Amino acid sequence: MKILIFVLISVCTICELSAQEFYMYIGGQKHYLNVAQDRMIVKLEHDTVNIGNTISMYSTNISETDQRGIMIVEFQEKNTVNNNFELIDSWKKQGVISFFSPIYVDEVGNNLSALTDQVIIRLKDNSDYSILQKSAIANSLEILRQSDFDEKTYILVNHSDKQNALQISNALYETGLFDYVEPNFILFINYSTNDTYFPQQWGLNNTGQYGGASGIDINAPEAWTITTGSPNIRIAILDSGTDLTHPDLINNLLPGFDATGGSNGGNQSGVGHGTACAGIAAAQGNNSIGITGVAYNCGILPIHMGSSPLSDRVASGLNWATQNNANVVSMSFTTGETNAINLELAEATAANCVLVAATGNSNLSTIGYPASHLNVIAVGAISPCGQRKSPTSCDGETTWGSNYGTALDVVAPGVLIPTTDIQGIAGYNPNLPIHTNNGGNKITNDYADLDYTVWFNGTSAACPHVAGIAALVLSVNPCLTQQEVRNIIEMSCEKVGSYCYSTTAGRPNGTWNNQTGYGLVNAYKAVQYAHSTTITNFENISGSPYGTLSNQYAWQVSSSCGLAAGNYLVKRREIRATVSYPHTLSPVIVGAANGLSAASPNNGRQYIGTVSASETSATVNTYIYEVYSIAGQYLGWYPTTATNVRFNFKVLSALDTDLHLQNQNITTTASHAAIKSITAEDFTIQSGANVTLRAGEQTVLKHGFYAVDGSTFRAYIEPFFTCEQFPAMVAPQNDNYQEAPDYVIKNYEVENTPLPN
Repeated sequence: MKILIFVLISVCTICELSAQEFYMYIGGQKHYLNVAQDRMIVKLEHDTVNIGNTISMYSTNISETDQRGIMIVEFQEKNTVNNNFELIDSWKKQGVISFFSPIYVDEVGNNLSALTDQVIIRLKDNSDYSILQKSAIANSLEILRQSDFDEKTYILVNHSDKQNALQISNALYETGLFDYVEPNFILFINYSTNDTYFPQQWGLNNTGQYGGASGIDINAPEAWTITTGSPNIRIAILDSGTDLTHPDLINNLLPGFDATGGSNGGNQSGVGHGTACAGIAAAQGNNSIGITGVAYNCGILPIHMGSSPLSDRVASGLNWATQNNANVVSMSFTTGETNAINLELAEATAANCVLVAATGNSNLSTIGYPASHLNVIAVGAISPCGQRKSPTSCDGETTWGSNYGTALDVVAPGVLIPTTDIQGIAGYNPNLPIHTNNGGNKITNDYADLDYTVWFNGTSAACPHVAGIAALVLSVNPCLTQQEVRNIIEMSCEKVGSYCYSTTAGRPNGTWNNQTGYGLVNAYKAVQYAHSTTITNFENISGSPYGTLSNQYAWQVSSSCGLAAGNYLVKRREIRATVSYPHTLSPVIVGAANGLSAASPNNGRQYIGTVSASETSATVNTYIYEVYSIAGQYLGWYPTTATNVRFNFKVLSALDTDLHLQNQNITTTASHAAIKSITAEDFTIQSGANVTLRAGEQTVLKHGFYAVDGSTFRAYIEPFFTCEQFPAMVAPQNDNYQEAPDYVIKNYEVENTPLPN
């Protein structure tokens, strides 16, 4: 999956890449690199992304990165590496791209790295610097800088038009003159945790576990690149109590409440349900044991109301949660409606508490209470294949289905969920049978550690996933109201499954259907919404055809709304729309269109792509198809005609927590913002340029920062999401920093921090 770190890229010719052997030296030994057969990275010729119809015709997906103009192109077929090089080289000759590189992958095809124009060299001894200088000159390398962390290590830029960074690295290492030499790779970082059972938690990161569909998950690892939760945000688990000494929960547990009138402090009473729900929402992450909670650094308020509570126990638990500053209440149960509970739900809403509840497991078209309450987010369950959980869904659990209907808001993973269990033999683990699902996969409960259960089923499991996402949203922006949190969760959903999502009265947060509501919750998009300082809405935007109609080719539809699954002959038409908006830092597009992706097979999901996004405008795209039967019979345009294509999306300011600006030469106007810290290093502002840096906590100007006479530079500190109105805090300005030592601009002050010798 999934976070990408990019640096500047050089040009590499077709003959070099196709002829070279892919290996590098690690620890003195040759380490061979696996090359992806179906994808590469490309750098577009211009900063404004302009992907021609030529590229679209050969690709199933074109992914944006967080570096303007650098894309990942996935091909329709797994050609040989050389064929892909030849194809991309033709795009380079047409002037569409300026650079391409193979993507190196692990044994199962996960992206690991790609080349850049930089090389890392570590000297054997500090006195070998002259050797480095001579080798650099001989190989068209430029010494860029010394490492901040190791005085023997240097970063060099490759200016050779004959050898790429991998070839030069291998050749220099083989001289025996250096400790090591390697490319300064682009790294594809897969964020996860070191917890024992995290690889089985398909709901957080679906790689096909239990025969499911890769990517059908809540995108938790991506969200964790922004936040893993704040201890200041509290999730109340209103349930059967929680195991207060569980090793995967204890560090996140806060003092709890016994709503039965006892004094057990929220402890479980022989029923593992509450312990399982607490683990899904906020089990401790990266502690090398067990599972990972969605918001694994947030606090848990355990509330014990028993397995068959009286109405006043439920009401009392809600009241206690409100009085003890719960930010989120997770209610994984259905029950009868009462005035006492309704009153406390209203009080909790007035106290700005996000309320989340399960819809029920009876496979009915009505939603259970309290999920049906107007102030509560109603959560249904989804299978690992992206279907509403039903007795016939792919997971093989045939005895239950997720309730659905007009009151359904969202769905979340709710079947085969690993989670915490009551310690020892008292919980679920020893009592669940061995099970074989429809795919023939045997799933046992035989965890080596009885403190966990191999799976936990039901909308009860789906509910705490959403509670955890609400906690993540509030962790990055505690200023939000409970209604704003709800809107964010609903707006950020993925339109999964072969369901017909449409504009629906009373559903203002996007397209909706009664099987999956707004769709599968997406933690990453939700925290991006919450992290935004600007949100601009575009609704019902018309598009126009772009480029030419593709040649006819075979196309497979796996499942869709309005077209039977099967094989067709199609011609593809790209539809684009361009919009302008107020100046927006770090813009990112989220939303949907009623066109489809370029994938084959295609499952009929709505698709919107971002062709380009600047701080003031964006171009989005989608695709429609002219469809023929295999026999050649014309079937019309699918899913709609060009004149009926509509885009509904939002432009967010998806700010980074920390921002490191390096090796930049600014000649125009540029502005950057980060929630916490901005660092500028080897950063030049030319005469006539205008640069503004806004950081929430501090701005650091490191060695190589240079503002030329005639330029304009402003750095200021203004906290984000303080829930109060602060005056602008403007740091002292100096329009002519002349190769200065480090300056830290912080809280109105400039502190001189000299560089080390």
